[in-house]
Amino acid sequence: MSTTFEKIKEIETEMARTQKNKATAYHLGTLKAKLAKLKRELLTPSKSGGGPGEGFDVAGTGVARVGFIGFPSVGKSTLMSKMTGTFSEVSEVEFTTLTTVPGVLQYKGAKIQILDLPGIIEGAKDGKGRGRQVIAVARTCSLIFIVLDVLKPLTHKAVIERELEGVGIRMNKEPPNIVFRKKDKGGINMTNTVPLTHLDKDVVRSILNEYKIASADIAFRCDATADDLIDVIEGNRVYIPAVYVLNKIDQISIEELDLIYKIPHAVPISAHHEWNFDELLEKMWEYLNLVRIYTKPKGQLPDYSSPVVLKQDHTTIAEFCNSIHKGILREFSHALVWGASAKHNPQKVGKDHVLLDEDVVSIQDSERPQSIADSAEYSDQEEEEPALRYKRLGGNVHALFEKDTASTLIAAERFLVLGTHWGNVIIIDFEGNEVKKWRAHSTSVNSVSVDIDNEYVASAGDDGRVVVHGLYTDDVTIVNYSRPVKAVALDPYYSRKASRRFVSGGFAGQLIMYEKKWFGKSDSILFTSTGPIQTIKWQENLIAWACDEGVQIYNTDRGARISQIARPEGSPRPDLYLCRLHWKDDRTLLIGWANFVQMVVLKERLQHREQQSSPALGLVGGEGDSGPLLYAEVSVIFRTDFIVCGLALHRDSFLVFTYGDHEMIESMAAENGGQVPKEERQHRARNAPPPELRMINWNIEEVSSDVLPLEGFQLLQPNDYGLAYCAARAQSTSKPPDSDSSTKTSEADAWFILSPKQLVSVRPRGLADHVQWLTERDEYQQALEAIEEAYRGEGQWAMCRDQIKEAEYQSIGQTYAQMLMDSGSSAEAAAICARVLPRTNTPEATEAWESWIFAFAETSSLHEIAPFIPTDSMQLSSTVYEMVLAFLLTSDVAEFKRLIFTWPASLFNAYSVVLAIEDQYQKSTTDKQSLKEIMAFLYDRLNQPSKSLRCHLELYTPDILGRVCRENLFDAVRDKAELVLQYDDHTLGLLDSNHSDVPLQTRCQAEGVQLLTDNADAIPSSSVVKQLVNSPEHLHVYLHTLLAKDPHLGAPFADLQVELYAEYNPERLLNFLRISTYYSFEKALEICEERGLVPEMVFILGRMGDNHRALMLIIDQLRDVPRAIEFAKEQNDPELWNDLVMYSRDKPEFIIGLLELGGTHTNPTKVIQNIPPELNIPGIRRALTNVLHDYHLQVELCTDCNHVLDGDCKLLSDGLRRLQHQGMEVESDQVCLVCQLPLENMPEGSSNVLAFWCGHIYHDKCILHPDVQRKTQINSLGNSDSTDDLLKRSQRLVRSPAEQRRMLMQAKLDRTMMIRQYNPTCPVCVEYDQKKMQQTRSGWSPSERKDREQSNESDNAEDLAELPPMQALTI
Repeated sequence: MSTTFEKIKEIETEMARTQKNKATAYHLGTLKAKLAKLKRELLTPSKSGGGPGEGFDVAGTGVARVGFIGFPSVGKSTLMSKMTGTFSEVSEVEFTTLTTVPGVLQYKGAKIQILDLPGIIEGAKDGKGRGRQVIAVARTCSLIFIVLDVLKPLTHKAVIERELEGVGIRMNKEPPNIVFRKKDKGGINMTNTVPLTHLDKDVVRSILNEYKIASADIAFRCDATADDLIDVIEGNRVYIPAVYVLNKIDQISIEELDLIYKIPHAVPISAHHEWNFDELLEKMWEYLNLVRIYTKPKGQLPDYSSPVVLKQDHTTIAEFCNSIHKGILREFSHALVWGASAKHNPQKVGKDHVLLDEDVVSIQDSERPQSIADSAEYSDQEEEEPALRYKRLGGNVHALFEKDTASTLIAAERFLVLGTHWGNVIIIDFEGNEVKKWRAHSTSVNSVSVDIDNEYVASAGDDGRVVVHGLYTDDVTIVNYSRPVKAVALDPYYSRKASRRFVSGGFAGQLIMYEKKWFGKSDSILFTSTGPIQTIKWQENLIAWACDEGVQIYNTDRGARISQIARPEGSPRPDLYLCRLHWKDDRTLLIGWANFVQMVVLKERLQHREQQSSPALGLVGGEGDSGPLLYAEVSVIFRTDFIVCGLALHRDSFLVFTYGDHEMIESMAAENGGQVPKEERQHRARNAPPPELRMINWNIEEVSSDVLPLEGFQLLQPNDYGLAYCAARAQSTSKPPDSDSSTKTSEADAWFILSPKQLVSVRPRGLADHVQWLTERDEYQQALEAIEEAYRGEGQWAMCRDQIKEAEYQSIGQTYAQMLMDSGSSAEAAAICARVLPRTNTPEATEAWESWIFAFAETSSLHEIAPFIPTDSMQLSSTVYEMVLAFLLTSDVAEFKRLIFTWPASLFNAYSVVLAIEDQYQKSTTDKQSLKEIMAFLYDRLNQPSKSLRCHLELYTPDILGRVCRENLFDAVRDKAELVLQYDDHTLGLLDSNHSDVPLQTRCQAEGVQLLTDNADAIPSSSVVKQLVNSPEHLHVYLHTLLAKDPHLGAPFADLQVELYAEYNPERLLNFLRISTYYSFEKALEICEERGLVPEMVFILGRMGDNHRALMLIIDQLRDVPRAIEFAKEQNDPELWNDLVMYSRDKPEFIIGLLELGGTHTNPTKVIQNIPPELNIPGIRRALTNVLHDYHLQVELCTDCNHVLDGDCKLLSDGLRRLQHQGMEVESDQVCLVCQLPLENMPEGSSNVLAFWCGHIYHDKCILHPDVQRKTQINSLGNSDSTDDLLKRSQRLVRSPAEQRRMLMQAKLDRTMMIRQYNPTCPVCVEYDQKKMQQTRSGWSPSERKDREQSNESDNAEDLAELPPMQALTI
């Protein structure tokens, strides 16, 4: 029977000779499945076996395990010893290492276990050379180092890969994205989300048949192969990254090394010489995918010595806490994070925050501070907002750092210039994207410089060259000084000047200025030092550089050195740490040297002042005969506890990029003195602290400090770092710091931090950063206030208002509102919504408002948001408004009323709302007044005046009756008479008082009753009376007012009025009985009898003709003598007087009354004659005396009246006679008013003129014209004369002039006779009187017209005084 190995060999042989095509795919799939099953049998240990071999069972330690696998004698043990310091026997003999040798590597704060496995040979997977045990250990590794000897064939690489693949190790592969699930029934169900180019259903079925799987669900989410499917079915495959370590490169050529670098996943090294270990370790760290997280206890500095190392896909805060202790999460409140994952330092995060490499974490538990000190510490950690914002440059700068490292950096106005250790000069933008690149040097670039126009870049390197490269032209200048050049600086106006100057310096100790002159190029030595020139900065006409003697300043305009600022006493050797220079402006220079910071100010010197020097200030006078105009003065100097790696000014503070602390400085000093062993120095070099960016104010107090865990900081030294400053684009570099724009541009300034493998931009925090910091601490109220203040152009963030868009502002506000809602502060949430929600007429704004309104509805808080709902600039759906109103109707009627009155009519369905109000009105026991007011308002809106007026009248709305008149709403008020009169009662204040206190006349003058009576045509009185039947007092007021307006309108209700007058105003009943003729006498008499109204009964009986009964009532009931006499006078009935006389003959008081009051109606003699002789009448003498006196008085009055009349007649007669004797003036141009001819132009047949006392004059012939006479209605003696007779008589009476002269006397007599016979009148006056009478009569009633006609006779005399105008007579 063949063994497993033989079966495997047979299958492999068959697979090798089988062609690969579509037809053989099914067969090959089956063979591969069989082969996988056989290999699994080899990997599965036998139950009867003796277990793993001795020396291969190694306990795991550290955060990861790296195994060395390779053939014998390839240098695995040497590499193990060099990397970990663990002894592993090394020999030229193969198979020296027979067991697994463990070791621990400390790298980047992480403990990594290294396993030196015994060498394997071909066939190890089959068990040869204990290879199966070796490979079994390899399956437990996190990373495999496949160590190869570059001197041996590279076929060893393929052999090892095959051996590892044979035992289920898949190197540098990701698990196939295949979901495989076996099931009991249902068949094979295969789905795929991507096209399958290597598999089909038949191949899949063949593989599953080999595994005896009849039912399964398979989902392919990648373009898988048959091997991938088999690996998933087997389920015992491990996917491990692998690095090919190509050892012994010290024995090959450079050309061969270049070829080796092209191998993927390979790192060439020399284990014996420790070459390229750094790259190997970096590659190991990269493939392990580890992340270092540093812990920071409260109130302490971060612990960078023992990071918490996590897998890159398990780096949440929760996983970080569990890796330390599982109990931490139980008391977890939040965490503070500094580093790349934080948007600002520190950032308050929760358990789900994902950490990045070298983040710093401080866990905050749920306990609050227990003391004042703890509270201060708590506040410092949580509430202090950082001043700066950090960002790692992205773009393709990471690709640049994969094979190269940065050595120097400078920031221009529009880009960054980066120099590398491989001699490259790279132009990158502020986001980290490469713009331009060139190879300027063969070794490291030590310094770069840019002119002010950003057109030329200069670089200096260890190869001794200075290269000036044009960015926009092909202009390249190369100067070789044959010794390493450490610093270079271009003339700021290099592109504008033909001299093309730059200065450089290096190990030669000379500061050399290169420039072009008329006769060619030249180098000028400006300064010679005893040590190297380290740094050069050129600002305008001033050059500053650092050397062993200190910092020198040179004036290029005067060609002289201004000053030297000596190194501070006690500072380290100048060659240990680079001097950092920064020109703040043309007169201020910042110097950072080791652990000292100085600020030098250049001041103008008077020409006559003697040169002075002050050792205390470090001043040295300038050179030259005349001396420079400037001198340097150190205005600020202080010593620090750190090494300065860069510095600049930010607002009113120093911005210092630092390295280490006071302990580090002390240890460095000890190292310089040779007091520290080499091993300890090497350990410290590999465990360097991260750099920090500190802000120090003018009082030399540290304001803030931010730790920057840059990549690989443990292996970096102070000189590896740098700080580049970029001024704001809006400000020119030549502007002085005290200009108005300094404050504005400082907000936009930027700094860039340099490390060999990373660039970090630093900017002042803006509004967006401030808001984000606040929101992460749940300080949303302050965040909103800051944004709103910036939008108004106020506060420190005014210039950053564009950083927060309206949408972000709204999002922050809504988040805060949601927090308030969750905490139950719905009123505050509503106020926030009103501030932040958009009020634009867009679908997004509408959706936002509606969603929030529904959210308030869910919490029954609609009354909080209701006052802020938009109604003008935008409109929501009517459902929203009606929902709000429905809620308020049952919860807050006052707010409901306010919204109804203020919201536009188009927002909601008023009819639906009215129905809801009517229903609520019936249920409510309170707020009825408000509900009725709302209904009145809505009825007006719905144009339902009838219902509206009813509500208004019930509410006693002012001027509602005036509105009825203005808008002609009489039809709507027709059925509301009772409400109208109640409205009057409210106006007069009668609702709560006695009606009898208000006179009837006052009530009748009220507005409501006047409206009803004035508009009786629109509001019929019959309708009003029907409505007021149940309110008799109101009916009485109405009918009384109606009677005053027009008695005829109240005629149908006269009987009712009698009853009402008798009930409410009996004193007015008698007057009504007198003026009305429509009531029933019998009914009226009955009513009066019921109430005992005797005077009214007397009047009614008199109207009925029963005077005797009436008189008896006066006599018997009233016993009112004057009243009886007055009644008799009114009736003027002789029989009634007889009855009165006969009744009073034995009654003294009546006798006296008749004698005194009877007057002319009764005969006193008859009264006296009827007096019985025996009757004693008191006062009879006085009564008789008065009767006689009255008689004599009447006689005298008649006599005097006759005398007065006679005198008046005589006076009037004398006046008339005098008037007739007066003359009349006649003008020559006066015309006849009949013919319109001048009086002088006599018509034919006319000889004289006729003048009237009214002043009108006519020709005598014209006045006697028949038409004129007819018009004036002349009454002749013969009133029936015809027109011909009148004309003949006129011709007969009017003679010709000749005849008139002959018969003058006869003419006068004829004229006199004519006047007497015809009595002519002035036709103009007659016509005038007729017109006036017609105009007057047109406004008279028939009775008035009759009265006027009777009075005209007595007024004729007065009318004559008014003369008509002089106008022509119309014939």
